[in-house]
Amino acid sequence: MITPLPLQFSVDELSPFVSSDEVSVHYDVYTTNYFSLVNNAILGTKYQEYSMDDLLKDRQLQHSDSHLYRLINQAHNHDILWQSISPISKTGEPSTNVQSLIRHSFGSTESMARNIIDHADQLFGSGWIWLVLAHNQLHVVTTPNSAAPFDGVAVWACDLWEHAFVHDVQYINEQRSKYVENMTKLINWNYVNKVCESNGN
Repeated sequence: MITPLPLQFSVDELSPFVSSDEVSVHYDVYTTNYFSLVNNAILGTKYQEYSMDDLLKDRQLQHSDSHLYRLINQAHNHDILWQSISPISKTGEPSTNVQSLIRHSFGSTESMARNIIDHADQLFGSGWIWLVLAHNQLHVVTTPNSAAPFDGVAVWACDLWEHAFVHDVQYINEQRSKYVENMTKLINWNYVNKVCESNGN
């Protein structure tokens, strides 16, 4: 059975960029529900003893039960999301190596943020937007629905499903681009640095 990683901050610490109401609903309702749906589906099967990594790597499961595999992806995507954002007072700074990656890949952190917002605007419907480390560069990648990047390692994730922002009054008119802009301000550089370092950067 799998469980969501605990939040590393209180629900009000992302304010004013994301409200406490939104964090509560997104984590306590949507995130935990994805894990519950997976656990209910694998109960009584060999998969109930699997870790999240085991489930993600199981190609037989991927091909035999695509619906369950999509739920597993959604659960895992949310784990990455909550690790890769942080209260603005605790985000840290890009390491020297990560700064070099950003300059090489985008020119500056400002250009990187603009790139993220522009890509998010181009995604029709629900999905995710990511910062992905691949081939010694950082890339902005969008994926539809519950899909995760198939190449490289995700260092930051932003949920583009409506449930990620519609419970926040400041995004009441579904101002997704403003929500994405604010999420770029909450990038947890301590997490990004750690993932990049563990992958040779």
